[in-house]
Amino acid sequence: GYNKLMNFNRTSIIDGNSMQASITDFMASFTGTSSVNDLEWDNYPQNGYSNPYQNPNLSWLSVMADYGRLMNPVYDANNQFTNWASLLDANETVLPSYYLKESGAVNEFSFGWSGNFNHKLFIGATLNLQTLYHDMVSVYSEQFSGGGDMKLINTLSTSGNGFNVNFGLIAVPVEYLRLGFSVHTPMFYRLEQVNYATMDFNTTVKGSTNTPADNYVQYRYQTPFQFNASAAFMAGDKGFVSAEYVYRNFQGMKMTDVDGYNFSDVNSDIDNMLDAVNTFKIGAEYRLTNNFSLRAGFANVSNLTNDKAEKILGSTTVRTDTEYFTHNKTNYITAGMGYRENNWYVDMAYTNRLLDEDYHAFNTNGFYETYQ
Repeated sequence: GYNKLMNFNRTSIIDGNSMQASITDFMASFTGTSSVNDLEWDNYPQNGYSNPYQNPNLSWLSVMADYGRLMNPVYDANNQFTNWASLLDANETVLPSYYLKESGAVNEFSFGWSGNFNHKLFIGATLNLQTLYHDMVSVYSEQFSGGGDMKLINTLSTSGNGFNVNFGLIAVPVEYLRLGFSVHTPMFYRLEQVNYATMDFNTTVKGSTNTPADNYVQYRYQTPFQFNASAAFMAGDKGFVSAEYVYRNFQGMKMTDVDGYNFSDVNSDIDNMLDAVNTFKIGAEYRLTNNFSLRAGFANVSNLTNDKAEKILGSTTVRTDTEYFTHNKTNYITAGMGYRENNWYVDMAYTNRLLDEDYHAFNTNGFYETYQ
């Protein structure tokens, strides 16, 4: 069998009101005490590196921020460098905007076996092979109330494949009742990722800078186990009502590097920031005639991320996409109809997905208590 499990296609546009929190604050706080001498382009080549992007002790985001003069070095009374600060004045505000375009899908090819034991017990198993691809382009920009602006453009592509095995059964203890249970083993992915960024700026200098050639990384990714339990009540030949419960503990996700890199920090963050997700589904079908049926359903998916969830960039990371979304809940409302003859049938369905997320342009933890 073949199934398109997920479609990533979406476009989002987010505009904010005037505010004091700026990505330049994040850049300065994130850069911390990284050396001025290391960040300044005029000091290269040095130590075998032709430019700051090649210096493994620096993050690409810090290099971009310094090149565009989005942050300034701070010196103490003895003219000793201490840290970095935003180029903006204390009371200066910014007008932010965000654009996101995503595309891609998860496709699944399944090979299955099933058995029917006297119409009382049905069992089955499938081997699933998946292909995944996801492309993202994001544009975050700010206009400064004191004059000037900046724009950060990120491109991120992820692709790969994986496999897992599903086991399930349906029991019919009495004619009007169907009970089901299934287990989905983790999907074991092997993925590759490429990221690239451009920043335009108009500060004390005007221009743009690009990160080096696309950064390429490979890693393995393991999804959590999934457990499904269901019940269906048959109303003779007039229809049925069904309910299903799905449990997935996303704290069971793991990442490992193809070359043996230790993702212990990332896996620890997964345990701390993600939750077990509960999904409840209810649906019904009513047969108006022997050939024509109407269907409806509702589903609720609990929050994936908890209050601790935030995006943490490593001090020497080559990733420059600072934004992230935290998930609160998702509801699905569905409707459909079907028409059947002896040798053919037609089914139609409509799904309305209501997604509740919080958008964060950057992690304000540590330098701004409030951010809207």
